[in-house]
Amino acid sequence: MSPAFINRQVLSDSIYVLLLNSVFDVHLFVNNYTITVDTALASLVEASYDSYPPGGITPALPTWGSVGNEEAISTVGVTFPAPIASGPVNIYGFYVRYLTRQGNVNKILMAAQFPGAPIVLTNGGPTLPILINLNSLDVNNP
Repeated sequence: MSPAFINRQVLSDSIYVLLLNSVFDVHLFVNNYTITVDTALASLVEASYDSYPPGGITPALPTWGSVGNEEAISTVGVTFPAPIASGPVNIYGFYVRYLTRQGNVNKILMAAQFPGAPIVLTNGGPTLPILINLNSLDVNNP
């Protein structure tokens, strides 16, 4: 997979506070866009095929722990369904959006383009699982 970039502004926030006070959802994008650290939400065209869940998929909240000087967040996963009758659909990557519980921030936490993109989803074909691992942050060197 191509490198997943985490938004710079998010890095300046406390990841722990962000996790506790935000709602996350995972989305697929259908445009051939090169992800950078400055990618804006408006730059990515969200998938909209017939069985795609509107608003993306909200994963279970990851667990939080620590290993030595590193804060560790568990892996979370989501699975997107294949199209029923609107395929084939070209999927170039995914992004994780966060929205504060107060509803005042709607930004990308991370995004990645699939290697060899696009992945083609066909009618009645296999689902598309995505595992996300935000697994370490050195608390002594943020």
